[in-house]
Amino acid sequence: MATGMEDSQITLHAGRCAEPAARRVAWLGRLAEAWHRPSPRRARRVLLLLGFIWIVAVCDTVLTIRAHEIGGFIELNPFARAAVGHAPSLIAYKLAMAGPATLILFWFRRRLASEIACWLLCGIHAALAFTWLAYFQPLA
Repeated sequence: MATGMEDSQITLHAGRCAEPAARRVAWLGRLAEAWHRPSPRRARRVLLLLGFIWIVAVCDTVLTIRAHEIGGFIELNPFARAAVGHAPSLIAYKLAMAGPATLILFWFRRRLASEIACWLLCGIHAALAFTWLAYFQPLA
């Protein structure tokens, strides 16, 4: 029975169809390897990102206290709202939230998941910094 394709053509066609799938599988394999492979360069990046996160977190705490002193400030975080009126309680709350998270990210600093988490946190903290800038802009 003739199908119009010879055996060599069928083999070539099947090989071309398998190439993209093989590339996808290879890409996933490289991603899985990078996910678990420790990297000293990644550790340095994570440490720098954690430094940025802490700088913005300290600024956030100072600006929260200052905004409460000025008046008219409403804390949207229901857990921090109770501590806003008392600076040491607010500082303790912020340390209790950021401290363990930082330790976990520091512990796994050579892992890809830790770096991704740090980049996400940096984006969130950058948005927070711009929010404070917009909040205090009319007061300047």
